[in-house]
Amino acid sequence: MLPVVRDSMLAEAAGSLRLIVQHKSGPSYFLPTAYVQRIRALSHVVEVNPWSWFGGVYRDPKDQFPNYAVDPETMQEIWSDYDWDPGLLEAFKHTRNGGLWPFF
Repeated sequence: MLPVVRDSMLAEAAGSLRLIVQHKSGPSYFLPTAYVQRIRALSHVVEVNPWSWFGGVYRDPKDQFPNYAVDPETMQEIWSDYDWDPGLLEAFKHTRNGGLWPFF
């Protein structure tokens, strides 16, 4: 069963037009703002969503999960293949400590 699920996920990802770029020091560092503007200015780039990983803990330090700080204004354009509820996205834009799940 697992290979079928894996193959399905890979096939879906292969059709994605997203390109992920990260800071040379790792995913927990922000991409410099100047780079965001340079990437946004490239031809064929529709939108840029700078994001940064930070660790999350649910109740106990052993219950860690990944979190990403994102620009909520560009979520619809970047992740357009997800069926985002418009009301949910609008609420996310106005809630500083909000979150969306499932992200992937």
